This record gives sequence, structure tokens and C-alpha cells, in this order.
Amino acid sequence: MLSTLPLKSRKGCGATERGEGAVLVYEIVRKKLDGEKNTEEEIRQLVMGFERGEVAHEQMAAWLAAVYVRGLSEEETWWLNKTMAERGRQIDL
Repeated sequence: MLSTLPLKSRKGCGATERGEGAVLVYEIVRKKLDGEKNTEEEIRQLVMGFERGEVAHEQMAAWLAAVYVRGLSEEETWWLNKTMAERGRQIDL
């Protein structure tokens, strides 16, 4: 089970997302390093936290290194790409 923070996200401590259910970044990284799948919510929290400056570059680099070593499942790849696409500027073609 992942650790949660009952408080709003706290910059610099590795917390992501807002309010209840926030997950510590190191738990997301640990899970991937242990060969487990990250959930859609964990990936969303990681990307959104990084975008807001709540996830340090070093923390994102650690997760990306874990992804390089362990890989992403098809579902994780879909969730990551979906989250990045939703967070970016969208152009109507």
C-alpha cells in the first residue's frame, strides 16, 4: 500500500497532487524499481506534480531511470501519453 499525505501538496518534500490521496514520489519510483506497474493515478500525479514544480527534476529523473531499466507496460505507456497530451496545448486541426 502506498503512503499518503493528508495535507495539501508540500513543495520540496516529494508530495504530488492535492489533498487526500496524495502519494509520495519515492513510493512511485520504488514501485517501478521493484518491477510493479504504476497506476494511472500515480502517473497522472507524477506528470502534473512535475508540471507544477512539486516534483523535483531529480525525482523525475529517478522515475525515468526506473522506467528505462524496468520498462512500461502498454497500459502505463497509454496513461503517460494520455496525461501528457491532456496537459499540453491542444490544437484543433
